[in-house]
Amino acid sequence: MAVALLTSVLTSKLVSLSRKTNCKLGISRIKLLRNKKQIALKGFRREVADLLRAGKQGNARIRVESVIRETLLLQAFDTLEVYLELLAVRVELLAKTKEMPPDMMEAICSLIYAAERISSDLPEIAVIRSMLASKYGGLYKDFAQAAASDAHYREWQVNEGLVSCLSVEAPGAEQKIAVLESICEEHGIPFDAAATRQEMGQGRLYQPPARP
Repeated sequence: MAVALLTSVLTSKLVSLSRKTNCKLGISRIKLLRNKKQIALKGFRREVADLLRAGKQGNARIRVESVIRETLLLQAFDTLEVYLELLAVRVELLAKTKEMPPDMMEAICSLIYAAERISSDLPEIAVIRSMLASKYGGLYKDFAQAAASDAHYREWQVNEGLVSCLSVEAPGAEQKIAVLESICEEHGIPFDAAATRQEMGQGRLYQPPARP
């Protein structure tokens, strides 16, 4: 019995160490990815500005989706970094309790939700998801699947802002117009938001050239 208890304690400590290590690795990867994506985002915004200067409004409206997507992903990284830091600090406390602490539910379930969607960028988050699912899956049946589900994530306090940032839906017209306007302001390009809104409302992606 003493051997079994010692084995259990050692296993718990090893799992805690592994979980903390993956949190730290995930944070480091986020910092690296953030720098790369910030550089890419500046390039995308510049490309949209060049298209607008050239009068290629339709192309700019399509390309601006890349700007929005990268901006949202950066916001998601900021949120996930906070959760990983919190998990790294609380990892020993979590190891001592069977139940999920109420003040950790949002962080735990948000990480699980994100793991289903961006583990290709953050492989560490997939490992953390497996560890959390293993730890709490016995007490909260199918909680990991529910937390990762778009139908049930609210029941597990997944961060709504994070869900929006990781959405695969195409950005709406108003969102695109707002970003186009900010790019034009940044680069000193005239922009008619009302005309753009009208054209996009009519489903026009480009303006055909005038006939000679």
